Amino acid sequence: MRASGTGNNNSSISIDIAIANQVQAANGGKLPTPLHSLQVGLSTLKSYFDGLPEPHSRSISWKSATEPLYNIVSPQAVFDRLVAGGLPMGGNTMPTTDPIAMRRAALKKSALDYIIESSTSLKTRLSTSDVKRMDLFLTSVRNLETRIANSGMPSPTPGLNCSPVMRPAATYNVMATPADYNRGTHATLMIDLTVMAFQCDITRVVSFMLDDARSDYVYNFIKERTFAATGSTPGTASVGGYHGAQHTSDTNNGFATIGWWNMDRINEMVTKISAIKEGTGSAFDGMVLQAMSGMHGGNHDSLNLPLVIMGNGGGVLKTGQAIDFGTTGVPMGGGKNLQDVNLTILNSVFGGTGTQFGTAMGTFAGTTGVIKELLA
Repeated sequence: MRASGTGNNNSSISIDIAIANQVQAANGGKLPTPLHSLQVGLSTLKSYFDGLPEPHSRSISWKSATEPLYNIVSPQAVFDRLVAGGLPMGGNTMPTTDPIAMRRAALKKSALDYIIESSTSLKTRLSTSDVKRMDLFLTSVRNLETRIANSGMPSPTPGLNCSPVMRPAATYNVMATPADYNRGTHATLMIDLTVMAFQCDITRVVSFMLDDARSDYVYNFIKERTFAATGSTPGTASVGGYHGAQHTSDTNNGFATIGWWNMDRINEMVTKISAIKEGTGSAFDGMVLQAMSGMHGGNHDSLNLPLVIMGNGGGVLKTGQAIDFGTTGVPMGGGKNLQDVNLTILNSVFGGTGTQFGTAMGTFAGTTGVIKELLA
C-alpha cells in the first residue's frame, strides 16, 4: 500500500482492515465481536507531512483507498470505545472531542441526567404502560453507566477470561497533553487497553501506531544506548528528536535507541497477552503480531524494511527464524514485497483466498504470492 493513486490516495485498503473483513466474512458476514477493528496510537504531536496528505503520516489503517481510520491517542477515548462501541468506523476527518460530552463532564452530569430532564415532562403525556416502559429503559441506562463507572466494562461474554481495567483518567490528544505528560505511561495505558480488547473479545484486530511515520517527537526521556551484536547498554546522554535521527545513518545510536524503546513496548504487550490463560496455553498461542518500521534505518530509506512477526497464528506460521527478503542472490532469491508477507498472513492464518494484496510495484512487482518460507 502506498500513496500512488489520484490525489496521493492509497493503492488499497490496509492489511488490518482486510483481515477484519475476512474475520467477518468467515463468520457468515456477521461481526463475531462488538468492534470490527480498533486503531490506537501514541502520537500527541502534529508532525510535518513531507508534502503528502496528513493521513499518510498519521494513519496506517485505511477502510478504502480514500478513507483513513485515524488512530485514537486518548486512553479514555479508547476505553469508551471499547465499552460502548465508540465512534462509527471510517471517515476522513481527525477524531475530535464531543463538546457536549465535555460539557457533561465539566458539570459532572451523566447522559442519563439529561434524559431524565426531558423524561419528567414527557411522562405527563404517556400512558401508564408507556411510563413503565420508560422507567425500565432509564433503569437499564443507569445500570450501564454504573458498570462503566465501577468496573469499566459491560458484563463479559460467559466463558471469557475477561479482566477489565479501570477507566483511565488520561485524555491526551494531539497538541493537548499535560505538563507532566509521560510517553511511557501513555504507552502502558494503551497497551493495557489493547490487551483488554483481546482478552474480553471486543475485537480481533488492532493496529497500534507507536509514533507517526514522520515524527518530530523528542525522545529526551530515554538515554541513548550503544549497540553491539550481544546487546545494548544505556549511556548518559538523552535521545533527541525522532525526525533528526531519521536523517543520519543506519547505525545512528539515537535512531536505534528509539527503535529499541518501541520494541520494548511491543515486548510489554506480548508479555501481557501471553499471561492470559486460555485452555492449556495462553491467548497469544493463536495470535499474530506484526511489528515494523516505515523506514530501514536512520536514513529515510523505505526499502528492506525491518519486520518482526510474533506468534504463529495457531501453529500456521514458522517461528524462530530470520529471513533476508532482500535482492537477487540471497537465500530467498529475487526478493519479496511487503504485500506478499501480508497476503501470507491474510490467507494462511485467516482463510483469505486472494492471489494478491494491494498493487504490486517496484523491483519485485512480479513476485507476488504466498511466501512458503513463512509457513510451519
